[in-house]
Amino acid sequence: MDVGFLFGWAEEQGIDVPTKSDGSANINELFALYNEWKKKQTTARRATLRDKGIDTDGMDDAAVEQRYEEYAGKASGVVELDENSELARLIASSDRNKYDTIRRYLIENFGGMELELSDGKKAVIDKSDAKELAHKAYDRRVAELSMLENLASKARFIGQANDVQRNKFHAFRYYEVKTRYKGEDGGILLNVGIHAYDKTLHLYAITNRK
Repeated sequence: MDVGFLFGWAEEQGIDVPTKSDGSANINELFALYNEWKKKQTTARRATLRDKGIDTDGMDDAAVEQRYEEYAGKASGVVELDENSELARLIASSDRNKYDTIRRYLIENFGGMELELSDGKKAVIDKSDAKELAHKAYDRRVAELSMLENLASKARFIGQANDVQRNKFHAFRYYEVKTRYKGEDGGILLNVGIHAYDKTLHLYAITNRK
């Protein structure tokens, strides 16, 4: 199980990593500290949303986190990425290969679903798209993948490349969206392929904006 994010979290929060009698890190206690911090953060975000007139009654913690990120992104014009997203926690707690975990997450959450883009067009994610999106997903990309719906809704269409011969696609549409991760602003492109045969749109890849 990948627990590396816990050490980064502890350092950012100024928390000493608890240790066992042999001097090694006590992961169970560290997880307990993280979960307590996360619970307090979610409670604070519920209060913030209520203050803004957003009803959180009936929402579980994951839904509150998602709603808060949507609110924060809308308020700032930037999509705020959470390093401790649901997907990051799933990767940390899973015995599966990281990329297989991401692929399964994408299929389970977005397979057969249409992502609505800012221009009203809709894109799908099939098994081969999920495999491509999961490929070489580092920490920031994991945070992006956990926010796909929000990214798609805010991404601005900037252009289309035609006569492309790549896998099943003959053209690509590109959408730009601003993001913020660990306080650092950046930009990404959503690469949306147009299927060569049925003309359906597929979210094929996410790339860094140069």
